[in-house]
Amino acid sequence: MDPLQTAALNALAPYLALCASANSPAAASTCISQAISAPNTYVFAELLSNPNIQALRSADLQHARWLRVLEIFSWGTWSDYQSSQGLPELSLAQATKLRLLTIITLCQGGPQNLTYPALLSSLSLEDVTVLQSLLTQAIYAGLLSAKLNPRMQRVDLLSVSPLRDLAPGSVNGIAKILAAWEAQCNSVYHDIEEKVADVLNKAEERQRREDARKLELEDALTKIERPSKREGDLLADVRPNDANKKGGHHGFMAGRTRFG
Repeated sequence: MDPLQTAALNALAPYLALCASANSPAAASTCISQAISAPNTYVFAELLSNPNIQALRSADLQHARWLRVLEIFSWGTWSDYQSSQGLPELSLAQATKLRLLTIITLCQGGPQNLTYPALLSSLSLEDVTVLQSLLTQAIYAGLLSAKLNPRMQRVDLLSVSPLRDLAPGSVNGIAKILAAWEAQCNSVYHDIEEKVADVLNKAEERQRREDARKLELEDALTKIERPSKREGDLLADVRPNDANKKGGHHGFMAGRTRFG
């Protein structure tokens, strides 16, 4: 498990213990408010699944609305809170926490969400300085690894931590994304296989041509080094004639000597 996830779960543990004895809507609502205000609490699925928290669905509106707040902190965004009617007003710490969680979600959505204008709109902020301070807080908290780029008015994201809970029904969407990714990987794998096979075939063809050239060269050298049968016969005919000429010459000189 990611160290930040472990730290977030450890930070939530006291509120899980508190919630176990929250037998009234007021106590359950207080538990939620304290949990979302606490430092380092970024995942809330375990708290959300607690029976005492789920009992708020049938509670009076004043307390039931805190269940919706917890759902937004678990997997929603600042815009979800803004668009929901009748929710309790958040404290400064709670509003900051929800904006930080929203930044994580926006980072997961792609670079188009990380321009300063897009972030100001998504977080309902008007001051770039406040935005940069919030982003710096997210970076120092380890929620994301990024560089601020004021000149280009954007955030250059390197990585983002896995600190959001899955919304109901999102597993099917993730499964579809993974299936599409698997299909793309298989397609790339088959393309690579075909290219490797083509390279090997071409290499084998080059080797066959090279072997054929070597054989031709060896045959040519063999023919040059070994004279043909006719050439051998001609050489044999020439050698005896040379010997006869030498013998006749000596006989003539010997005859002249005797007559002298």
